[in-house]
Amino acid sequence: MATSEVIGRGTFPARAALALTATALVLRGALLFCGPWQDLGRALTPDSPHMVLLAHNLRAYHTYGKAEELGLVHRAVAKLRDANGTAPARDANGLAPEVFRPPGYPFYLAAVETAAHDLRWAILCQCVLGASLTWMVISLAWALGLSRRGALFAGLLWAVHPGLIVHDNLLLTESLFNILSVGGLFVAARCPGPAGWAGSGVLVGLAGLVRPLALLYEPLLLAVARKRGRLRWPTVLAQLLLVLLPSGAWAARNYAAGEGFRVSTVPEINLLYYSAAYAISQERGEDWEASWPDRVEELSGRVGQRLAPGEDVPGAIRRLAVEELRARPAAYARVQAKSGVKLLVDHSLGSLYGELGQPYTPSGLFSRLILREGTTGGAADLGVTVLASAWLMLNVAVCATAAFGAVRGYRRGECWLVLACGLTLLLFLLATASVGLERMRMPMMLPLFLLSGLAFQPRGGPTAGDKV
Repeated sequence: MATSEVIGRGTFPARAALALTATALVLRGALLFCGPWQDLGRALTPDSPHMVLLAHNLRAYHTYGKAEELGLVHRAVAKLRDANGTAPARDANGLAPEVFRPPGYPFYLAAVETAAHDLRWAILCQCVLGASLTWMVISLAWALGLSRRGALFAGLLWAVHPGLIVHDNLLLTESLFNILSVGGLFVAARCPGPAGWAGSGVLVGLAGLVRPLALLYEPLLLAVARKRGRLRWPTVLAQLLLVLLPSGAWAARNYAAGEGFRVSTVPEINLLYYSAAYAISQERGEDWEASWPDRVEELSGRVGQRLAPGEDVPGAIRRLAVEELRARPAAYARVQAKSGVKLLVDHSLGSLYGELGQPYTPSGLFSRLILREGTTGGAADLGVTVLASAWLMLNVAVCATAAFGAVRGYRRGECWLVLACGLTLLLFLLATASVGLERMRMPMMLPLFLLSGLAFQPRGGPTAGDKV
């Protein structure tokens, strides 16, 4: 440990960090062996079969594609492409290239299944690596100048937050995205010289092939570089190039496959079939979820009416979405406000019950207390309501502590870190648009927890050991 790291803050809390990492591993392992290890189906969500199918096709046919689209929206888009002659060409096995989902997670599943022949090992790896991020979060917080208590509090939140524990046990992209992105920031903070900035750029860049959002961590990468005294433009530009390179290469693959120079069609799909669809339902006073199938059919029909032969369908989808949102700004603003609140404080209790193989009836707590809306489901039992309330209040407490930490950090002179965390949160909030789920908050946990740790900073200006 460098001398500059111990002035004013004591030594790095290695024993406490190790204890929290062990706690994180025990909690994730307990859920794994009580849930998905008993039945792999418990680790599946509605999105998981897509990932598993793509991984299977990679192993069986060495092609990243599928024979037919799954899901209401994707079938509707495929129908539009068939109608205007832009359907993707199929290979000898009848597989069309996949463009909606970046390849990172299916490649990970394919690699694990090739080595272990059982996807339960993919979840075990997620749990072990997800738990190890506890140590990395504490070390990263320490490197960014947080006090001993602040760094340990950030690590405690990472170790015990039920959302992270649940998603480390699901066959979804969130766990691997966190592993790569937080790992990249850890390398940037703790590894000196070119190895640090190059390794961090590669890891964060690979995270962009898991979910096309890795670039949103750039403010935190810059904050780390500044704290380490390495904020020099040649280094920053070289690191940024490494972050963008994997996504750029994948966009080139999609262009060569006739899908346009894009990493994914997620932005276009979400803008029309979620943001615009929800805004229309909001304006008409309809339940978003109940009316969603009708909105998909309605909006797909309108896209089809204006499509020209050979026209790029995602581009047409984006244009209609923008028109619909401009036509109803008040409804759109209300949708965004509701979705933003839901993104920040909602729970994943249904996923937890699914992992344990237990039936789940939503409590409707969020709709009643936060959105002030009625519920369409059945009555939940008392246990579900209590657990949902506790989980929701935990998320509210984290957000409140992060807000207090931002104020404390600003007053203490940690403006760069506060700005970096706040900007990262804002970018993720905007990128998720109207899909307000705790699942979508997983990449936001790191800046939230770092800001929460700032709440424990001592009063006064920065200590002598803050710059490491």
